[in-house]
Amino acid sequence: MWVTAKRTDQECYELAVSRLRLHGDVRLAAQAEELLNQAFDKT
Repeated sequence: MWVTAKRTDQECYELAVSRLRLHGDVRLAAQAEELLNQAFDKT
């Protein structure tokens, strides 16, 4: 169960980051990606 949840978290993280990068505002995307990194404990 833990492995499945971890994989789902990783997929959600990667999807969110990729959508941010497609957004036009580089500065905003970088700030939001930093928040995502903190939320998903990627620091």
